[in-house]
Order: sequence, then C-alpha cells, then structure tokens
Amino acid sequence: MGTIDVHVHLPTRRDVCDARDLPFLEGAGVRLGESPPVHELLREMDAGAIDVAVVQAPPPAAGTRHSNDELAAAIRPHRDRLIGFGMVDPRSDPDVSSSVRRCVEQLGFRGIGEFGYVAMADPVFFPLYEACIALDVPILVHTGTTLPSTPIALGHPSLLDEVVIRYPELKVIAAHCGVPWFMELACVAVRHPNIWIDVSALPLFPEAMRYQILITMLVAHLGGRLLFGSDFPVVRPSLWATWARSRKLSFPLSRLIGLPAFSKAQHHALMEGNARCLLGL
Repeated sequence: MGTIDVHVHLPTRRDVCDARDLPFLEGAGVRLGESPPVHELLREMDAGAIDVAVVQAPPPAAGTRHSNDELAAAIRPHRDRLIGFGMVDPRSDPDVSSSVRRCVEQLGFRGIGEFGYVAMADPVFFPLYEACIALDVPILVHTGTTLPSTPIALGHPSLLDEVVIRYPELKVIAAHCGVPWFMELACVAVRHPNIWIDVSALPLFPEAMRYQILITMLVAHLGGRLLFGSDFPVVRPSLWATWARSRKLSFPLSRLIGLPAFSKAQHHALMEGNARCLLGL
C-alpha cells in the first residue's frame, strides 16, 4: 500500500519574519536552516515508505516570506516524489487569475495552499477561490490553532463554512482536522461535500486525542474525505505514517464504546486513495 503526504513545508530560517514565531517553532523541535530541507524530507519519506509529498507554501499572513519560483526550483529535481502547492495573495496581487494560472500551468503546481491566517470570507479573497474553481485545483486551508503572531480565531472552521456556502464547487482541504475545533470542522464538512480533511500535525497531541479525532471523523462518515498529512518539519512523516499505518483494522477505543471499526478500505483511502482521487494522481 502506498502513502501520499498532502501537507509538508520546506521552510528556511530567513522565511520566518515575525520574531514571536521562531521561538514557538523551535520549542516544537523545528530546527530551521539556511536552505530548504529537501533532502531531510526525502529521507523521512523513505523511512516512512511515503511515495509522494505535497509541499505547501506558508499562509499569506503567517509572518513568513514566500516565493513560488523558489519553491518550484527546490522541488523540480524531485518531481517524481514532490508536488507543489503555490500561494497567491489577492490583497497584494492585482491579477489573481493570471497568478494562479501561472502556478498551475507554468510552475506545475497541483493546487493553492497553505491558505489561511486571514478572514477567509472577506470578499477580497473571492477572486482566489474563483480562480481555483476555473482551473479545477484544490485549495488547502489552515484550520485550527495558529502561530503566536496571528489571532487564533482566524483558524476557526466557521470561517471556512462561510466560504464554501458561497462556493460549493471549490475543492477545499481543511488542514489539521481543525484542532482544537475538530468536532466543529466535522459538522462543517458533513454539510459540504467539497471539503476534504487532512490529519497533519495530530502527533503534536496525545495519542488518546488522536483516536478521538479520527473516530469523530469516521462516525461522521467522512472517511472518504480524510487525507494523510504530516506538517513536516513540525512532525516527522516517518513516525506519523508508521503510527497511522499500524491502525489499519480498528481502534481500541472504538471497540470499547462500540463504534465502527476503521476498515481496510478506509485505511487505504486515508493513506493514499483519497489523495490520488482529489489530486488526479
């Protein structure tokens, strides 16, 4: 069985522009260097039997700098294993449609993201959503807790709800299961079939909480829209993939309280199948 990691980053020390965020990242064990940690990511992928990883740009208001061209150059030598998502910020880009088209058609990116850390329902961002719809590419949106430089309220899933009500054709990947608002995200996703959910960054939380989150998504019949993701370099993909892969049949908690088991089909969908369908791989 293959594995696709839909959520990794390749940050450098110079990419972090807000002084409040660097100590937070370092406290989580992230050690940023002067160049993108491409080879470290590939080693992690090899160790975790991960076939493909989707490299995300940083959110537009997350206190970081970003260059789509630099990201494309970093992953180009490894295009068989690394896929890029670009970033376009309508607040500073006068031609959003052309910029998204350039990301997809010239740079070879498969989507936009990681988007977020902003008031997502603000009309200023509507051209971005419309461009993604026109090109039929997904947008990965940050949900859940944010870095210290950004108000945590901007990660609440209710903001995403407003967007997809307006744009039911927009393919959205909601990152991090919306933690700590994973039940709210499940409620939003149940209402909108164009929302997928990635499980990135869950290893930052206790194991019992991971079970609770995954069971919540399965009970809400969202197994067909769950995507494996790590959030490298915050999380080691090799360890997280191994943990997720070992839970292929059922969870102890689900047995204890009589909830449905995590079937082989659902496990395959989480680790690979759903991502291949969504990204056209």
